[in-house]
Amino acid sequence: FMGSGSTLVAAARLGRRFVGYDLDPGYVELARARVAEEGVPIERPGDGERSRVVVQRALEEAGFVVEGTDVRLPGTGLVAPFVVRDAAGDRWVVEVGGAFTSVRGGLTSAEAVWRLLGRAHVLRGQGERVLAVTSALPSRRSELDLALRAAGPEAVADVIDVHDPDALDRLRSYAAAEPRPPAWFW
Repeated sequence: FMGSGSTLVAAARLGRRFVGYDLDPGYVELARARVAEEGVPIERPGDGERSRVVVQRALEEAGFVVEGTDVRLPGTGLVAPFVVRDAAGDRWVVEVGGAFTSVRGGLTSAEAVWRLLGRAHVLRGQGERVLAVTSALPSRRSELDLALRAAGPEAVADVIDVHDPDALDRLRSYAAAEPRPPAWFW
């Protein structure tokens, strides 16, 4: 039973298949009209691409030089998705925060947040400067957002959402080796 069709609209926007039923013909017509009007798939930069491709493109467009991918970092037991250099030649380790999917992607799951924070603390313990790049942030003031912010810049220099123009501006500032951007994540 589909009521006014909100679930069908959400499915259509995400490019999912859907079926709705209702006994009231008025609700059937309302749902059909809503899907036709509001159910246009949402196109986001990088949709359908592997997360590594999206992140590498964002890093390079910001001005970082990618020194390596899948780089084994001695003393950590970790392999970094990306190691990059900024305009001053300083090294950054870039972590990819969560999967790049339309459903519970990025840092919207507890597993992704805790994995990022654990890896970041190990890397910081070895003196690495860490940037996190993700496709989605946790909801503001949610438990996951509070956990991420509690770790603060001591763990991760910044968290960049590749779909947020302000975050991409911050990424460009880091690549240019400018002082800390005024509107950073923390």
